[in-house]
Amino acid sequence: VREMIPRVCVSTDLIAGFCGETEAEHAETLSLMRAVVYDQAFMYAYSWRSKTHAARAMADDVPAGVKKQRLQEIVDTFHALAAEKNAREAVGKVEVVLVEGPARRRREMLTGRTDGNKRVVFEAPPGGATPRTGEYAAVRVTRATGHTLYGECLPCSPGLDTGNQIECDADSSTPSLAQAMHVAASAA
Repeated sequence: VREMIPRVCVSTDLIAGFCGETEAEHAETLSLMRAVVYDQAFMYAYSWRSKTHAARAMADDVPAGVKKQRLQEIVDTFHALAAEKNAREAVGKVEVVLVEGPARRRREMLTGRTDGNKRVVFEAPPGGATPRTGEYAAVRVTRATGHTLYGECLPCSPGLDTGNQIECDADSSTPSLAQAMHVAASAA
């Protein structure tokens, strides 16, 4: 898939300790994670749910401690692989970000999502207009973890198009999606 769509983001759901899961099957899960290098993963320990085939026909025979240990291995593997991938592929690049609003932990920062649904926390442009919720911003990524990219919003100036600034419409202080995409492509 990545050969056909180079910037595609791949996510998965992973359940540790499903009924009858062997140590070899768990090892195969970790091996698959290393081969695919998921961009996002939703990871859980198996728990019984009524009205499911597993509840009706399968024994929940993996001990809780084994489920917990396997889940931790899955989480640790995901975080390590995703952080390495984000550092290699995102740091130094410009991403087009759909602004969601103030960041949860640092209200002076903004947060948004890339087109691959990666969370980005970033500073507003110095001396420029702060992008509002629902607007697009071109953000240069300065560091990354497994789940979050961090960066700085590139400034916007009407009629100006340099390596660090986005050309904006004369009647707007924030870039359109096309303008933010242009800057991201130019910076690549």
